[in-house]
Amino acid sequence: MYKFTFSTRFYLGVVFIIISLILGKATTALFFIYYQDPFLRWVSLAVYVLSWPLLFLGIWWAGREYYSQFKKYTSYQYYHQSLQRGTKKVYHKTKELGLQAREKVRQKIHEKRLTHWNKKSS
Repeated sequence: MYKFTFSTRFYLGVVFIIISLILGKATTALFFIYYQDPFLRWVSLAVYVLSWPLLFLGIWWAGREYYSQFKKYTSYQYYHQSLQRGTKKVYHKTKELGLQAREKVRQKIHEKRLTHWNKKSS
């Protein structure tokens, strides 16, 4: 089966999304808990607003790469290529096993002939 392979940019994008969501929820809670304190209210509002670009950057990096990987995974061409690779792999493995079996049979026949001739000559 196909395995998704992602770059460090993808993982960094996921980290940005998670950090942005954590910052957003924490600052929203601080905003409402300390609503009476104007300094904390404005600081939490500023951090909340600054967490949005982080979210958009994370979505851009992670989403773009994930979309391209997912699109490749679901495309007909991928399945066609995968089927070709699998069929070739099975063909070569079967051919190899057939050659190994044929060689074992030849060795057994050769051994039988040798033991048969040795018994006859003695």
